[in-house]
Amino acid sequence: MRPALSLQVLDRRIRFFVRGNLAAEYRYDVVPPEWTCLNAPERRTVLVALRHARGFWNGALLTVREAETLVRRGAYSLGFQQTFLWHSPEYGDLLTETCTARVAPGPCDGFLLDLTLMLHAQGRMPLTSVPDSPALLTAVLPSALLPDGGGQIRNGEGLYGIETLDGRASAWTGATGVIYGETVGVIWLDHPDNPCHPPVWRVDAHGQIAPCPFLERPLSLPPSATLRWRYRILVHRGYVEQGWAGARLQEFARTPAPA
Repeated sequence: MRPALSLQVLDRRIRFFVRGNLAAEYRYDVVPPEWTCLNAPERRTVLVALRHARGFWNGALLTVREAETLVRRGAYSLGFQQTFLWHSPEYGDLLTETCTARVAPGPCDGFLLDLTLMLHAQGRMPLTSVPDSPALLTAVLPSALLPDGGGQIRNGEGLYGIETLDGRASAWTGATGVIYGETVGVIWLDHPDNPCHPPVWRVDAHGQIAPCPFLERPLSLPPSATLRWRYRILVHRGYVEQGWAGARLQEFARTPAPA
């Protein structure tokens, strides 16, 4: 039996429905683009919000423009591929950024969001990430998933708490809490093939979490070279054990990269 999946394209917004409920929305009418992932969809409860980063190469003032957006509807998953061009007034187009997204039903009555970010240097000059540059993606969690709101935040090393997780390397970070009387959670997996895996994470009391591949050392992108990052975000219902997240990471590692 095929899962109930549908996709709605609005004015610079894409909505994903899983099991008949609105699960996620991607907006590119804002700069930078952002995601909203929902749990308890009938209440439109925001479980995690994701923001794409801009401006982390060479410290240069670059403008970013959308080049193409292709939507894909499948029997078992939904998604799109979107391309942006990073432009320098002095050097022209320096970088092509391609974001491939896939939404599908997930375990524990939840869903998964797969994001692949590819950066391709198309200019004649090498690109280097700037010190303390932002993460490629930053998630914002609701207060109910944070310790002060009664939630729990942990990582793949078995560590708990915001101060303990901040600045630590881990293959995944997750949070669990109670929203409208129901235990829900989110787990962010970093693919083992990513540059600088496992990444150092930034975690703060405002609910922001992010894997930071540029934090410990700069990354260089020579002309015509490509860097790729793959992330999986799992939204689940109920409490899950440490080993459950580790098993999901192994599954993700075996998943072929998108074409």
